[in-house]
Amino acid sequence: MLKLADNETLLRIYYGNSELGTAEISAMFGGGVARSTISALKKKVLYGMAERGIPQHRTGVVDTGTAFEVFGIDVVDIEKKYKKLKQLGV
Repeated sequence: MLKLADNETLLRIYYGNSELGTAEISAMFGGGVARSTISALKKKVLYGMAERGIPQHRTGVVDTGTAFEVFGIDVVDIEKKYKKLKQLGV
């Protein structure tokens, strides 16, 4: 199982990219992810995009929102936790 990067990185990727490529997906999981793993993750997202009727605009990239959904990453929850950590000064 891949471990997610820290909340700040995930939020930066989510809000900073409408599409995700290899570098962004690798960063989401802390870097050092094998290309074959990233390829398999992209295929899952492409399937999810097809199910939702979201077109792929460029080869090699996937829709950010769909990727987060497919990967099971709850952005609202991450935002809440990140905000709380900032309030606590952590």
